[in-house]
Amino acid sequence: FINSNDTLTSLVIPSTISIIPDNFVRNCNALSTVFLPDSINEMKNYAFSQNGILTSINLPIHLNSIGSAFLRGTLINNVKIPDSITQIPQYAFQECYGLESVELHDAITAIGYGAFYNSGIKNIEIPSSVKTIPAVAFSSCNGLESVILQEGVETIGERAFYHCDNL
Repeated sequence: FINSNDTLTSLVIPSTISIIPDNFVRNCNALSTVFLPDSINEMKNYAFSQNGILTSINLPIHLNSIGSAFLRGTLINNVKIPDSITQIPQYAFQECYGLESVELHDAITAIGYGAFYNSGIKNIEIPSSVKTIPAVAFSSCNGLESVILQEGVETIGERAFYHCDNL
């Protein structure tokens, strides 16, 4: 595990690794790029959180699971969720201030509580496969300008879009 390293600027994970554990890389203030091989199929909670200038990470095509707050507090700007992911966990993108867009596919069935809370997301399209947008999912996303809800969305939780001043 790597914690509070101010000299690490990029990280390449070897293909012999399949799981990124909890709190794998945290508080590395110079880390801007992470490259993950296609062998990665799971990222645990807080895997790459609180890496203040992290702007680039690829999500492998065989990734089946992402943990809670796995990118919390980074500057990731655009994310394409792989087709193998079916759920966005709670607080996954919390405080990702550089986040502008996340591309969700039609196999996404759930978005977790506070998944995008206080992030910089500007636009998002919720696929019809998502039935519920939970409470606080997009709360305090001040830059959120566009939300496209497909016909399948049935329920919007309390304060799901609270303090989204540009909507």
